[in-house]
Amino acid sequence: MIDKKYKTIGDFIKTKREGLSLKQEDLAEKIGVASSTISLYESGKRKPDLDTLRKISGVLGVSLAELIEIEVPKENLDISLRAQGLNRDDIDEVKGYISYIKQEKMRRSRSSIRKEVNNLLKTCSINEGPVNLATIIRTLGITAEKIHLPDKENFDAVIESEDKILVFNSSQPYVRRRFSIAHEIGHLILGHKGCQKFDMNSKDPNEVESNIFSAELLMPFEWIKADLKKGLNVNDIAEKYKVSEEAVGWRLFNSNSLLSS
Repeated sequence: MIDKKYKTIGDFIKTKREGLSLKQEDLAEKIGVASSTISLYESGKRKPDLDTLRKISGVLGVSLAELIEIEVPKENLDISLRAQGLNRDDIDEVKGYISYIKQEKMRRSRSSIRKEVNNLLKTCSINEGPVNLATIIRTLGITAEKIHLPDKENFDAVIESEDKILVFNSSQPYVRRRFSIAHEIGHLILGHKGCQKFDMNSKDPNEVESNIFSAELLMPFEWIKADLKKGLNVNDIAEKYKVSEEAVGWRLFNSNSLLSS
């Protein structure tokens, strides 16, 4: 099975390797693995561990952080590490380790969030799509109020977790409104404190987790898996679960195991 995240890393390795006129056999010899293993790395069929990625980055002449391609803190982290006597190469290696750890935490996070969603659906006795958000809101004791702000297209929804108050923009398209409300429910279930605003583009860990929660809630993994086996396409799934086609595409891309048999 090809993991798209690791396929991206594999493509990067291949590009850099070929740029140095190295064959797979050459890279394999330098890092101490079989050439077939390099082929698996580059195709995304096998995940390189952290030590292997470090060795590959050394041979290819790139930083570990650049190889993994996960954003990590820059200015403040650089200053802190320089203050501890690390040079540029050392800093890049530390940031690479941070990138790898963040990547692994996100993979674990998706699994734990899926469990939270499954428990919530079970509690609410919801076992088919489209997921009834009103039932979930009532079960959780959330006070949900709509506000009509047609001139504020960037405002979707916000929740105040302590008192369970959810406000959403009723002028937004129905499918977008569903995703943003599910996102805010995610903040509550996942224990994110304070007043949280829906933001699909944020890199804040809480926002990322809630985006995952929303996709898992509106398009539960096992349900989508069964639908795909029945031959439903993106349009069918979007219509069935009352989500956008873009949301379905995002769901499939970020959970490529849905596409495995």
